[in-house]
Amino acid sequence: MKGLRRFLTPFAPDQSGAVSVLYELGGIVVIVDAGGCAGNICGFDEPRWSETRSAIFSAGLRDMDAIMGRDKLLVKKIADAAGKIQANFVALVGTPVPAVIGTDYKALKKMLSKETSLPVVTVDTDGMHLFDSGEEKAYAALLRELKEKNLFDKAQDDNPSQQAAVRDEEKKSSANCAGIFGATPLDLYSQDGKRIISDVLKKEGFDTVIFYGNGALFSDFQNVSKNKINIAVSPSGVKAVKLLNEYFGTPYEVRFPGTDVLIDEFSRKTYGSILKDEQLNAHCNSLKDVQKILIVHSQIFANSLRASIRKIDAKADITVASWFEMLDEYMEDGDVHLKEEDDLIDLAAGGFDLIIGDEILKKMMPEYKGKFFNIPEFSISGKKRAGI
Repeated sequence: MKGLRRFLTPFAPDQSGAVSVLYELGGIVVIVDAGGCAGNICGFDEPRWSETRSAIFSAGLRDMDAIMGRDKLLVKKIADAAGKIQANFVALVGTPVPAVIGTDYKALKKMLSKETSLPVVTVDTDGMHLFDSGEEKAYAALLRELKEKNLFDKAQDDNPSQQAAVRDEEKKSSANCAGIFGATPLDLYSQDGKRIISDVLKKEGFDTVIFYGNGALFSDFQNVSKNKINIAVSPSGVKAVKLLNEYFGTPYEVRFPGTDVLIDEFSRKTYGSILKDEQLNAHCNSLKDVQKILIVHSQIFANSLRASIRKIDAKADITVASWFEMLDEYMEDGDVHLKEEDDLIDLAAGGFDLIIGDEILKKMMPEYKGKFFNIPEFSISGKKRAGI
């Protein structure tokens, strides 16, 4: 049945993804809603809210505000906040309310630009898409605003609160820096994801690794032209790295570094304390006997994992599936964009020897008797889990 959820909770919507990208950049982020969407974002969808704060506001639209389109009142509220908060920019993030009444974001941006000297970023999310769509829009909107305002390569570390939060090596982009896009907390499979990506890229020769939307500062976005390469580790980052290639000619890759390490680390953390070395080695090599594999995860991560498995067994029949964005140019024949829970239940009945995905998916396939490799996916389970 369309839309029926028996096992999975609702996924984070696009406005939550947009906020995830902008969360740590020192801006005034205004959710254009009556209050409920902002509460969901901060209370449920943004894992950093319980640890760090960000200047996130609800527009607080009342019925008549929405009906009458009282944009001047919203602009006045934002201008007042900008006069009291030291901010790098103002961002307007859409919800179903402005989508239904047809809010003119270009007009709002023009009105705000007259009331404040700050850059204004508008993200026309509508709550009808998933978080990765919002991330993609937020990256693109921010980069376009920086270009329009000629703010690239003009970063100043003059915000004391930011200076206190940043490590020395992150104050400015290195000439040998790798920029990572599409790795917000909503994207990564676990809290160790950043560490593994960073460690692998440093072994590849990069001095600095900056995660845009997950630890980067506003000044890092301003200095993004200095990156030696940009890497999209999920579909939400692909448009951003292509834009930066268009703006600066920066080379880009679409891959998730560290999936080779992941297979080994996962096996050792899960089995290393209870198995003898020869048994552990046998388990690590067991993929060689697997013929048909299903990976249910974020597309780019799953693709990289598929490539890592093929180094072990080039003949393995591997299918990638995801409920989130699946870009056509990175899909192979047989890959599946899931829409409903029943899609996965039916797919899992296809005689797979191994299924790789979040352990919560096991509840959906009680009759599956093959091997299951648990790799967490926060965007599905909503659980913050350390390690692999």
